[in-house]
Amino acid sequence: MKSTVQKKTILIVDDAELNRCLLSDILQDDYNIVEACNGKEAIEILKHNDASISLILLDLIMPEMTGFDVLALMQKNHWHETIPVVIISSENSAEYIEKSYEYGVVDYISRPFDPSIVTQRVKNTIILYSKQKELESLIKEQVIEKERNNALMINILSTIVEFRNGESGLHVIRIRIITEILMEALRKRYQEYSMDESHIALISNAAALHDIGKIEIPEEILNKPGKLTYEEFEIMKTHSACGAEMLENLRFGNDEELVKYARQICRWHHERWDGNGYPDHLKGDDIPIAAQIVSLADVYDALVSERVYKPPYTHEQAIQMILNGECGMFNPKLIACLKEVSGHLEQAVKLRSKDPGHLFDVNQLSREIVQKKGVKLSDRTLFLLEQERTKYQFLTSITDEVLFEYDFSTDTITFSDRCRDEFNIPTIVTELFSHNNLRGIIDKEDFQKLTELVYSASPASPTFQTQLIMTTSDGSKEWYEIVGRTLWSNDDQNEQLYSCVGRIANIHRQTIEGRRLEELAQKDSLTNLFNRDAAQKVVGHILETRNQAPGLMILFDLDNFRELNENNGHLFGDQILKHVARLAENNIRKMDIAARVGGNEFMVYLHEVVSEEFMLMYCRMLSIALKQCYQGTEYTISIGAAAYPKDGTSYSELFTHAGQALYESKHSGKNCCTIYRNDGTMQAAFEGAVPE
Repeated sequence: MKSTVQKKTILIVDDAELNRCLLSDILQDDYNIVEACNGKEAIEILKHNDASISLILLDLIMPEMTGFDVLALMQKNHWHETIPVVIISSENSAEYIEKSYEYGVVDYISRPFDPSIVTQRVKNTIILYSKQKELESLIKEQVIEKERNNALMINILSTIVEFRNGESGLHVIRIRIITEILMEALRKRYQEYSMDESHIALISNAAALHDIGKIEIPEEILNKPGKLTYEEFEIMKTHSACGAEMLENLRFGNDEELVKYARQICRWHHERWDGNGYPDHLKGDDIPIAAQIVSLADVYDALVSERVYKPPYTHEQAIQMILNGECGMFNPKLIACLKEVSGHLEQAVKLRSKDPGHLFDVNQLSREIVQKKGVKLSDRTLFLLEQERTKYQFLTSITDEVLFEYDFSTDTITFSDRCRDEFNIPTIVTELFSHNNLRGIIDKEDFQKLTELVYSASPASPTFQTQLIMTTSDGSKEWYEIVGRTLWSNDDQNEQLYSCVGRIANIHRQTIEGRRLEELAQKDSLTNLFNRDAAQKVVGHILETRNQAPGLMILFDLDNFRELNENNGHLFGDQILKHVARLAENNIRKMDIAARVGGNEFMVYLHEVVSEEFMLMYCRMLSIALKQCYQGTEYTISIGAAAYPKDGTSYSELFTHAGQALYESKHSGKNCCTIYRNDGTMQAAFEGAVPE
């Protein structure tokens, strides 16, 4: 018989007793079962028994406290880091599932429960988390050993450089100590520099290599007593660039964070805040903060140390010389930090130089590396990764869409295999945003919009969507839709954007058809002019965006149209309406609008009507153009007009006033034009037949 002491404990949280009983029946032979009928009860159990619980099966929809509320409290108390959660719910919408994974849930089991699925997934998750703890312990040991070896090799290498320089090697140790002390002060005073323990350890470590380039300097210059000549000093100054070049040309490892900091420090630890340093004359915060800190540490230690060319200064003298600017200008924030630590700096350097082993607190560094949420194995279990990989491979094989994943740290995008056929580009593209390496596929303006869209996403609003024109493999330009979701990691409570996944779908046919249908919806079916609703929308938009640019709205209709229909038939009436519509359309500019707004009533809106003389002239011209004979039948036109903005500042106001003017034309005997005045009066522009 199995001992109950050895069984893992599972907490089942569900407000439905039947569900809890079913799950208990499935799992009780292999596990100890604890039940909670709601979220509040589950939290109380976790407060007193979190160390003994191996897995939580959690429902989402519960009274008093939902499953999401439980997950939020688990995150707040860091329980989610050691206790995996599997959701049990009949609610399987994409929104709920996505939100659950954002809270760190490792799996999702939907109801009704399949005993074999429940048993296997629970078993896999518990085994995986046990393996994770073992793996974390192993990784930690390996990281500690690696950092210990790194520290030893850096110490040996930097000491060789110091030995060649006639030093005892203490300079390297003191630089590390001073750098660490200054960085601790900087972290406390200025949080904008985001210094954590790992940064301090890495930069202090890298500081030991600041003068590695001196290995290239001739010994007669390196150890010359007394002042160097101008030419000798110029040669001496090359050591900073030489050191950076050595690290740049490493055969492997030059992308490691430690090496990146070391390169910055080697090249720029002689730059100065005011731009008077070397080799690149960087100024202000253009100098990486790591190089700034080591620069100040190097100057202080050089002042208080004996050199072949000078005796040592006292601590007080060295501090005062730096504050006086005798050694160049430094970041005012670093100077403030130096003042803060100056009271204990000398004693701290002396004490800690005697036992420098603590300088490489590999245990602390390793703990921080292992605990970083971006690399914790519990964030994505191996089981789910394998499952997602299988799903991804299957989906990419059956879809016409191009799937992609973008990595922000390397500026690299990976496409599914469909990309080669669709756009004739490789499946992996580097330097995507930094060099726009989709040039030729997406034009510059659209690429800039896409870039802004991606970087405007946030943890609260992680998705983005856009439509743009892309060049296909055969050279044609077609419409595509890009839908993506940004992924964020929480690092010391600061969300970091690290990846983006999504799809690229060809929507050319739908877009063209949609635009055709949209255009049809805006047009009058008989005359193909804008209909009344579209005219109101288009003209209203013009009035809102043209910043009071003057305009003119004209309404006109056919006099005695009913008689024309009765005498000649409705088919003839339709033909004459189409004829008048073409005449109106042919007598406006491309920038103007023509619409059929009623049975035999039409509207014309003119942009930028600069004078009243032009308004009257156009009304006369339009009247002449419209008053023609159609298939032997003569007809007349009545016109009403209102000007923007003096007669109205909105579409409805202009339409009402132009309508009143048209009514006045009809009332005055038809076959004439009336202009609305903003005082409510009417002015007859002309009446009767207009002379040619």
